[in-house]
Amino acid sequence: MVLPKKQIMKNNALIILSFIMSSIPGIAQTIAKFDIDLSKEANGIDVPVTIDLTPFHIPSGTKFSLVKNLDRKKLFVPSQVDNEKNTLSFIIARKNKKTDEKVLHFELVKDGLYKADAAEIKAEDKDGALTIVSGKEKLLRYVYKKTYPPAGIDTAFAKSGFIHPLFTPHGQELTRIQPPDHHHHYGIWNPWTHVLFEGDTVDFWNIGDKKGTVRFAKLISKTDGPVY
Repeated sequence: MVLPKKQIMKNNALIILSFIMSSIPGIAQTIAKFDIDLSKEANGIDVPVTIDLTPFHIPSGTKFSLVKNLDRKKLFVPSQVDNEKNTLSFIIARKNKKTDEKVLHFELVKDGLYKADAAEIKAEDKDGALTIVSGKEKLLRYVYKKTYPPAGIDTAFAKSGFIHPLFTPHGQELTRIQPPDHHHHYGIWNPWTHVLFEGDTVDFWNIGDKKGTVRFAKLISKTDGPVY
């Protein structure tokens, strides 16, 4: 059958319109809105935020994304839910204290339209230590295995439960352990010298004097996610 020219153009227009409509994802369903006032905090420093989700009455198991409304655009914001505390955590990036918005507008949307390749924070458990990484970048390592001093040094200097190494954003190590003249130094640790415990004073700094030391007991929990 041969269609008239006008009918052919009309059919082509319908096909094009149908293709365009089928290419547009569904409209995101907003399930909550909230604002954050940073008029006193807009100093160019990133701001960690945790909000209570209880007032929003979001049904258990609902999957949603956090978006920021900016100049009629919706920008995906990496966020993380703590189901036990029913809270949502995210980080507000601040770049310029003069131009950053003072009041920020956010929405929780129900579908998965808003996605981004956010660098997840992970805790990798290997060889007696937890290494915290962001994407492919190492941030720090928490050593829970007992670490001994060099041969010939009193084993009273052995220790566990400390951070080493701590890395810069470019991967350089900022900490060291057991320098030759300070075998009791272990990266970042808790070197309190006067701790009152059960009526006695414990010294966690001068561990060579055998008046106190630190030992890892157990790992209570481990969490991975887009924020922490």
